[in-house]
Amino acid sequence: MAKLMRIAMVMVFTLGLGYSAAAFASDEFVNAQDHATSADLYAQKAAEQSSLINQHERMMKDSDFMRKNPSATAQMEMAQHCGAIISAAKNLQNELKSAGDWHKKQ
Repeated sequence: MAKLMRIAMVMVFTLGLGYSAAAFASDEFVNAQDHATSADLYAQKAAEQSSLINQHERMMKDSDFMRKNPSATAQMEMAQHCGAIISAAKNLQNELKSAGDWHKKQ
C-alpha cells in the first residue's frame, strides 16, 4: 500500500510539474516588442526613484527642518531616515536600470 501511495504521489508531482512548465512557457516573452515594453517600464520605475532620492536629499539640506527640530535626537533620526531611503532608492534604481538594459539587449 505504501509503495502504491509513493507511485501515485510521484505521478501527481510529475503531472503537476508538466502543467507548470506548460503554463510558464506560455507566459514567456515571445518577441522583441515584449522586451522593449519591459525596458521602458523599468526605465520609468528607475525615474520614479530619482524623485524619491531628490525629495529626501532636499529634506536633509533643509534649514527649516533644523529650526523646527532643534533636538539633536530628532535631527539624527531624520538623517538616518533620509539616508536609509536614499541608499535603498539608489540601489533599487540601479537594479531597475540593469533590468531595463538587459531587456534592451534581448
